[in-house]
Amino acid sequence: MQQRYVKGIDSDETALYLLGYSSPAPVKYTMTFPKGYNTPSIQKKPVIGKRAVKGNVEIGITQIQLPSLNPLWVYDLERTLCDILRGSGADISLVVDAYKRYAASKEKNVFKRMQ
Repeated sequence: MQQRYVKGIDSDETALYLLGYSSPAPVKYTMTFPKGYNTPSIQKKPVIGKRAVKGNVEIGITQIQLPSLNPLWVYDLERTLCDILRGSGADISLVVDAYKRYAASKEKNVFKRMQ
């Protein structure tokens, strides 16, 4: 999807899955786009499109490499956890599991999440 929607960043449940903090693969991909980015064809795809203002859309972007795929732009774990709590509709068991794994992780950055 990122090859088709180059301004989209994998976010929310999709980011949790790609970062290894969720075991079920999402039914629909979630991508965040800059506010004003026109994606009329996205409604025909299995993608949930979210919008973020220009100053916020860049915060927390990281690049990951998956086997046999091109590099993907995804929000880091701290940004993803904050976005999921702010949003609505996320599976509560998915959120609780992700936060438990984050709390036990040696790579957590609580200061970054607070920012």
